[in-house]
Amino acid sequence: MPQGMELILFREHSIFQRSFLADIDSMIRLLVVFAPMIVYWALYNQQYNIWVVQSLQMDGRLWGDILLRPDHMAFFNPVLIVTLAPIFHTLYRRVDRSVKVT
Repeated sequence: MPQGMELILFREHSIFQRSFLADIDSMIRLLVVFAPMIVYWALYNQQYNIWVVQSLQMDGRLWGDILLRPDHMAFFNPVLIVTLAPIFHTLYRRVDRSVKVT
């Protein structure tokens, strides 16, 4: 862990064994990697439920004669993946340079 960000568990006079502390440190590093997945899957599961229900209540006219129907909302999942994948790739590369993740 970076100096100054030391948890109480990791102090010099800790009552815990070093192997346990190493396991806790590894778990914290894994949480940093997998935490964005929670947000992704939460939004993914809402796509077919909330987005379609919400689009039923919205006016589907975009520009002139272009109509966005409720079943068209499923199209946005691949679009979000294609647009957000490079953004997260860049973000993870920057995090990897500053924080060593296991």
